[in-house]
Amino acid sequence: MSLSLGVHTVASASASVVTSAGINTAASGNGFVALFWWSSGVAFTSLVDSRSQTWVQIGSETLDATFGGRFRAYYVPNNAGGTGQTVTLTVSATGTLTIYVFEVTTTNGAGILIDQNTAFNLQKASPFVSPSMTTTVANDFIVGIAADNESASATYTAGSGYTLINVEQNTSFWTGMCEWKIGASITSYTADYTNANVTTSDIGILSFSEAAAGGATPFGSHIRPRTRPSNRRFKRSTQGDITLTIVVTVPSHLYTTMGVGK
Repeated sequence: MSLSLGVHTVASASASVVTSAGINTAASGNGFVALFWWSSGVAFTSLVDSRSQTWVQIGSETLDATFGGRFRAYYVPNNAGGTGQTVTLTVSATGTLTIYVFEVTTTNGAGILIDQNTAFNLQKASPFVSPSMTTTVANDFIVGIAADNESASATYTAGSGYTLINVEQNTSFWTGMCEWKIGASITSYTADYTNANVTTSDIGILSFSEAAAGGATPFGSHIRPRTRPSNRRFKRSTQGDITLTIVVTVPSHLYTTMGVGK
């Protein structure tokens, strides 16, 4: 199994909506990721793409009290891509928005699954280092993401073994960077970077694994196949016919999804 970086972009705006530039993603088989910051005084509304797919949130929303911003991460496990694919972030009122969008390519065409993610680490000295994260799968696609206070454009240098995905250096928006590398071993990792014009940074780390052949599923490891039938009962009628009754137990949290609940 092998993951790598596909096409990618970053977009920013002072508005209630920001849409990334169109990028030419694979028609299927790869993951698609969106990491974004916005002003803390407004609420998140929606994240959609031009293929109208379902986005899965990674972890929970993070409030950055130092910079006055909020952060969320989402991904599509198996992207239905194509020419000019865009992603649109909408919040409840005008704010400062920055979104990093990138494709994670696979070799088996099954898409990706989230492995690990951590909280952010506020750092006030270079190099800026994320909290530690321990992977559970070898050859994870590891991502470092940061917002900072870059005062003027300077060189962003990715951490050891990392390659920059994109940077935002317009000081009207959320300056910062996004980087990646492959974590060959199951072990502890951090993300880090340097920039001479940054004195404070909030940096986090997360990782993705390649889904098993057969495709990523929204329910992931929560689906456990049975090795034999269960709850099956047979009754013989007085006429000699056999009536087969199959009892299916549906978890209550799926009632609404299946249209049989409130």
